[in-house]
Amino acid sequence: THETTMKTILTTAILAAAALGCSTGVRLDPALERTAFTTDHLDVAATGIDGDAARRIARHAEELWGLYSGELETAPSRALLVLVQGHGDGFYLPGRTARIVVPIESDSNVLRHELAHHFAVALIGPQADWINEGIAEYLEQIRTIEGRTYVSGLAPHHLERALRGERGGHGHAHVDYS
Repeated sequence: THETTMKTILTTAILAAAALGCSTGVRLDPALERTAFTTDHLDVAATGIDGDAARRIARHAEELWGLYSGELETAPSRALLVLVQGHGDGFYLPGRTARIVVPIESDSNVLRHELAHHFAVALIGPQADWINEGIAEYLEQIRTIEGRTYVSGLAPHHLERALRGERGGHGHAHVDYS
């Protein structure tokens, strides 16, 4: 019927728009993508990064991989963990080979957040940025305490900013996503 055809077209358009929202125009310098070593689930690129620091971060990423895959009951494909020099936020580039880019100076929340993007895409599929960011904001708060897994759901510093009425900043509006 005409009504069914229109619903199908509308649904397809909405899904296509959501998928476009997940794409990014960011490109990495190919030199940064050279694999230095591999782990069970990650190829690790660490050009110009101290080897001990790179292996420490990769071990932590593997621990998080195990935690996320166990709690979310999903097994995403291998990803390329790109470790870079510099302060600031990491980012996630979906694709045939997903890239999880993390500055080595960042705290472990950044690694948890960027890895959460990879698991969200594996679990749900492509999503609009606001959904994917919200899921990553939520999952970055996952912790294991005395053998039990907890997710507080909202970063304390984001809650404080939201309660003060501040809007998000630094590229992605993390406070707004939270």
